[in-house]
Amino acid sequence: MFFLGLIAVYQLPWGWNARKWLLLLASFIFYGAWSPAFLLLLIGSASIDWWLSLRIAAEGWHAPLDLVDGAARVYDPIVRGEAGEDIFGAFLKDFEPHPW
Repeated sequence: MFFLGLIAVYQLPWGWNARKWLLLLASFIFYGAWSPAFLLLLIGSASIDWWLSLRIAAEGWHAPLDLVDGAARVYDPIVRGEAGEDIFGAFLKDFEPHPW
């Protein structure tokens, strides 16, 4: 019932920030109902992650790969496998098989 109620509330016409806070609060409630120790751990972990993300953003760090490059690295092996190239279990570096 909790999940169905959460989905119903999530579908309300709110912005993305309100939905993020809703999901965070729902996860606190869900895990807190299971075990208060998990609630404390989750709140601590979320707080540390939030603080570190602010520090990283303040330094101007950006991921070396953009979204398109990341998608290409996932999609390329699929296309090559469908074309008949056997790349199962291979480590790909710069789209070419590389030794482990």
